Amino acid sequence: MAHALDGIRVLDLTQYEAGPSCTQMLAWLGAEVIKIEPPTGEPGRTALSDKRGEDAWFFLLLNSCKKGVTLNPRLIAASVKGFGGGGPYADYKSFEWIAQAMGGAMSMTGSPDGPPTKAIGGLADTGAGLHTAIGILAAIIQRQATGAGQQVEVAQQESVVNLLRIHLRESYATGKPAPRQGNRSAAAAPSNIYRCRPGGPNDYVFIHCATVEMWKALTRIVGRPELGDDSRYHDRRDRVQIVDEVDEMIEAWPEKRTKHEVMDIMASAGVPCGAVLDSTEILADPHLRKRRFIVDLEHPRRGPYPMPGNPVRLSDSPTEVGRSPLLGEHNADVYGKLLGYKSDDIEQLKRDGVI
Repeated sequence: MAHALDGIRVLDLTQYEAGPSCTQMLAWLGAEVIKIEPPTGEPGRTALSDKRGEDAWFFLLLNSCKKGVTLNPRLIAASVKGFGGGGPYADYKSFEWIAQAMGGAMSMTGSPDGPPTKAIGGLADTGAGLHTAIGILAAIIQRQATGAGQQVEVAQQESVVNLLRIHLRESYATGKPAPRQGNRSAAAAPSNIYRCRPGGPNDYVFIHCATVEMWKALTRIVGRPELGDDSRYHDRRDRVQIVDEVDEMIEAWPEKRTKHEVMDIMASAGVPCGAVLDSTEILADPHLRKRRFIVDLEHPRRGPYPMPGNPVRLSDSPTEVGRSPLLGEHNADVYGKLLGYKSDDIEQLKRDGVI
């Protein structure tokens, strides 16, 4: 079956997370992605490995479906930067947490009485990678009309700001910085995590009621239907003003049940509710497994492992998830078939340390 980007060839000179997440997305969508690394491998391949000399899980999770070749490390290409060119921060180095700090995410994350806190999601790295993939797709489409290519640049800082843009509204409304609110919301109540049985570190659910219908269903479930009929509680903004009372009314009910029991009952009644899944539960989640978002792959050195796939689904070009390449695994294929090198030439390049 055809794929969306069949016929598109991408040379991937990226490293760590932001760039590889972009090129992995393009590979999932059908592009032939050739990952080019120095003979020792890109830093993310081994620097973050839990086993010396072995490819890191970090690398495996970001480089599936690609071909891998090695080449002289003097070749440099950059498409994702911390802050982008033209501004006073243009030459500053950046990683995920730096861009989160400079993009405003940390100032809005954490408890009201605590310090700014990093978000565990890859807002800057993977966020920048996905924005880059969007830019590349736009450039491919424009090239069809103009016949010319163009430079695509994405800054991590700007990617973070774009992802949290709606949370800037506090500054528009009051002229003050958006406050940290922990797990609560300034716009709705209940909107919080609630402890469940048996009380482990991740035995929680998150419940969010946005409409009066959701509120009424919730009050029936927790045994307080009279509050569902009380007009004083119908507006979620009014409930925010008494959020401690609302949370206290809910807390006792989920404590008697497991997080999955709470989720099943709430969600079946139309109340938005999600169990807090830890990383192990994510990889075994029956819904993600049924949809084949989590698939089992076999690595020649690491053995079997579960791999999160592509969240973008196209009806006419389904994604196939393959493992990441070994260092230089496709040297013969790429240099031989694509560049016309003979096997003796390839062996000489190896001996010379070029690949």
